[in-house]
Amino acid sequence: VNQNLSNQYPIRKIKIFRDIFWHIITLVILGILLSLIVIWQGDISEVLRDEYKTTSLVVTALIFTVFLILTLFDAIRIAYKIYFLSFYSDKNSLMFKQGKIEYVIPFHRILDIRIDQKFIDKLFGLYNLYIITEYMNNKVVQLSGLYKNDCEELKKIILDSMIRNTSSNKERSNK
Repeated sequence: VNQNLSNQYPIRKIKIFRDIFWHIITLVILGILLSLIVIWQGDISEVLRDEYKTTSLVVTALIFTVFLILTLFDAIRIAYKIYFLSFYSDKNSLMFKQGKIEYVIPFHRILDIRIDQKFIDKLFGLYNLYIITEYMNNKVVQLSGLYKNDCEELKKIILDSMIRNTSSNKERSNK
């Protein structure tokens, strides 16, 4: 019986904002830089007549535009990942599905489970759950954007399933 863990422990929507937070800060800094260049170089009509000043203004505006576009694409990518991510467990394995891609990780292949909080996560009260496996070249599966109690409960569910799976495998091998 598959247990849908993604409904019980959803990735929080604030993760979208958390992940683009640094993009927003960069955009603000570039906007300030663009404003300072205009102020520093004087009257805008004078700036447009001077080729060097115009070039620096255009380059800064292009960098600002590129970062703005990247921020929008990143927000869409993150929203897509959150919306289409689902994770399940059965008695033998964890399954992660991201769109059409699906990972199945047998419990006996899990080496470690860690809960971590990065600096920016602290601002939003979010945590990350890392599942380190010996499966698929020591793949690390990361569930980020969870609340602490959700991380701890998921870790407990996975550890309990690992113990049950290990003990049932030992019983079968002893028979």
